[in-house]
Amino acid sequence: MLSLCTFAQIKGIVREKDSNLPMEFVNVTLLSASDSAFITGTTTDSLGMFIIPNTITNGIIKVSYIDCKTQFRQIMPKDTLYNFFLQPNENILKEVIVKRKTYLHTAKGIIANIASGPLSKLGNGLDVLSHLPFIINKNGNISVLGKGKPLIFINNRLVRNLSELNQINSSDIKRVEIITNPGAEYDATISAVIKIITSKPIGEGFGCLANAGLSMERNLSHYSGLNIKYRKKEFDLFADLQYNRTSSKAKQLSNRSFLTQQVNENIDMQTNALSWNGSVGLNYEHRDKLAIGAIYKYTSLPHETFTTNDYVEVKYMGHLKDFISNDKRNSVTYSHYINSYLSYYFTKDAYLKVDFDYMNSSNESNQDYSFNSEEIHSKNHSNNMLYAYRAKVISPLFGGTLTSGTDGAFTTNKNRYSILDGTTLQNSLLPASNVAKQQLYSFFSEYEKSFGTHWDISMGIRFEYMNFNYYNNSNNSKKDSQKDKGFYPSAAIN
Repeated sequence: MLSLCTFAQIKGIVREKDSNLPMEFVNVTLLSASDSAFITGTTTDSLGMFIIPNTITNGIIKVSYIDCKTQFRQIMPKDTLYNFFLQPNENILKEVIVKRKTYLHTAKGIIANIASGPLSKLGNGLDVLSHLPFIINKNGNISVLGKGKPLIFINNRLVRNLSELNQINSSDIKRVEIITNPGAEYDATISAVIKIITSKPIGEGFGCLANAGLSMERNLSHYSGLNIKYRKKEFDLFADLQYNRTSSKAKQLSNRSFLTQQVNENIDMQTNALSWNGSVGLNYEHRDKLAIGAIYKYTSLPHETFTTNDYVEVKYMGHLKDFISNDKRNSVTYSHYINSYLSYYFTKDAYLKVDFDYMNSSNESNQDYSFNSEEIHSKNHSNNMLYAYRAKVISPLFGGTLTSGTDGAFTTNKNRYSILDGTTLQNSLLPASNVAKQQLYSFFSEYEKSFGTHWDISMGIRFEYMNFNYYNNSNNSKKDSQKDKGFYPSAAIN
């Protein structure tokens, strides 16, 4: 017997409630009804319409838009078209939702204007991204609908730690570019790019902002921070320091029966962490002709522990047997990060941009595991180093824009694992060390041009070279090492 199961597409229209006008760029996502897990999603077009594939039998449609009340709708087998009428939240003008030109189409995606709009009042950079079309924020991890994890830039500087998004005030963001068709400027494996552009500082003088907070959930956690800025004519100095201590407890009880067997389990978990984050930087701008700057960031987690105590009691045929295990992990982490940049404008439309990155991070973790009276003690040490550069020249050409440049990255990742004295539990674990070294560089050129107000084209080509070497216990692993190069053309019409 052959059984076939097919699922229809989910179609719908989203309108503004009072005006009945269609709403563009509304996020529409399909969630699992059982656990609200994200399945798939899309955004509405200029007519307010959306189409998404229905791949589950029990799903919920979620429709969300900035400053509107989010709506949910259970999928019904007989429904063929879902109509949503979004209503503004209280104290929000309808003109903000329908009439204000918040989003602009481009050949590569959309541009969201943030300054002076409702998005500028949300809080921080992560809050802004969470409310933009195409973007999904799941527990602080940003992804683009249908594209996966994007590259994120702040003022043309690549974000290597998403915590940076929390350090940007939404009121300082000028616009956000969501690129769903990156083109030749980016690695061939990159399917989406997000660019955050901030507004230039206004005025001169000294500024200071301090913040602190407490939270209580079984254990007390607290944080504090200090941000200092000084601006004088063409110079801009800034520094900040953040302190965070978190502590949490969890308890899990379970009772399971299997025929004549009864299993009772009691798990206690506790986490404690202390972190310091600091940065200092300098920017210099000269008459809209030259911009140069650098920033240094230091991150330290001098104390992070995770402890699990597991007690299992098994009753079988009148016999009782118990098992006790304890898992304690301690780690220390630090990282240094330096970025420097230069922008030079030959004319208003022709300019050079150069960026350099350096990062060095280290982590040392110890694990003590015991099962009844037997023990395993292990230690792991890792070190990661990165050098990266990016340079490009943008110039007008035949009524369009030509972008040409190069980028590269050189990384070294070292990892060493060892079994410590005092281990009594029989195991197959062996000491090991490995090193991974990678060289990446590329050259690219891309041309973009607009035809009237409705058509944009872009075309380009990119050359990439990659050399990856993996060493296991000081021996080069040929099967894991590889070298590759190639040309990758791209084109888009919108």
